[in-house]
Amino acid sequence: MMPILATDIVILVVDDDPVHLKLVKLYFRQLGMTNTVLTFEDGQQVAEFLFVRHKDRRYNSEQRYLLFLDIRMPFLDGIEVLSRVRSNPELQSLPVVMLTTTADPREINLCYDLGCNYFLSKPIGIDKFSEVLDHLMREIDLSNSPVSVTAGVWDANSER
Repeated sequence: MMPILATDIVILVVDDDPVHLKLVKLYFRQLGMTNTVLTFEDGQQVAEFLFVRHKDRRYNSEQRYLLFLDIRMPFLDGIEVLSRVRSNPELQSLPVVMLTTTADPREINLCYDLGCNYFLSKPIGIDKFSEVLDHLMREIDLSNSPVSVTAGVWDANSER
C-alpha cells in the first residue's frame, strides 16, 4: 500500500547533496504524491526559510509542512536546525524526518532526544522511504486536521 499524504502539506527537503535532493523528489513522484516540494542545500537556507520573515520564500504559519533533514551539512547542521525547530513554540509540532549517512547510535539517539519523528539512514530505497511515510502518517495526522506530533522511535533500517 502506498502512503498518500494530504496534498496541502508542503514538503521541505534539506540536503547538501543534489543527488539525494533529486532522489527524494523522485520517490514522492513515484509514490504518486503531488505535494509541493521545496529543496534547500544546507541548514542555513532552511533556517532562513523557517525563522527569517522578510525573505521572499518563507514559512507560513497557516501552512502545514513536513521536514526531511540531513544531519551533516555546511554552515548549519541538521542537529542544530532540529534543536532550533523544537525550541520554537510555533514550529514544535513540525514533523521532522532525519536523513543521513550516519550509523552512530549516539547521533541517532541525540536526534530522537531532540524530538525528531523518524531517522532514516542513507542510502534510502523507495520501499523504506514509503514505509517511513506510512508510519509517520499513522502517528502524525497528515490528513485534513491540525498536525499533532508523537515522536516515533522506529528506524526503517533497523531489524524488527
